[in-house]
Amino acid sequence: MCACPPEKPILQGDACVAQQYRKIATPGESCDENTECTKESSCHGGQCRCQYGYIAVSGQCVALPMPTTPAMKNVVLARPLDSCDNGEQCEGGSSCDQDTGVCMCPPGYIVYGVQCQPPPQSTAMQPAATPIPQAAPTFAVSVNTECVDDTNCGANKVCVVGRCKCRPGFVDHDGVCEPLESEISG
Repeated sequence: MCACPPEKPILQGDACVAQQYRKIATPGESCDENTECTKESSCHGGQCRCQYGYIAVSGQCVALPMPTTPAMKNVVLARPLDSCDNGEQCEGGSSCDQDTGVCMCPPGYIVYGVQCQPPPQSTAMQPAATPIPQAAPTFAVSVNTECVDDTNCGANKVCVVGRCKCRPGFVDHDGVCEPLESEISG
């Protein structure tokens, strides 16, 4: 019987090969076929994302609370960007915006699938300590442009039912969403 050398300990067919280690990535980090996403997450569109019923918190997928009391079992749940104006309970880390009647993610979070998550961090972007100005769009996308999620819309916009809209507290000025305060004072 043949033995493989220590630097190539695995026998594949007729050849000895080195052990392959897969990169470990947390939710929000980039991934590919050589990457293993952490527990309760998987690689979708080149990014590790938490599975349904989980949300990313500090680099881990944490189970969302599920209703357990009989009174809660009759509650209608609404995902981020779904309507909540009939008393639906917002899920996925969102809360009901009383002005729009839509489940909205907290400020600084965007919708990934059915959950609110912080936007992905990239080493090519500015350092985390340097805030990105809210009023300056990173790319020109007009209100009512088709979208799949918030990342398609640009600064101060969210994707609602497949169209870019201004976030609550912002108003459309020629396709640019500006703070509502500037509308009142100007």
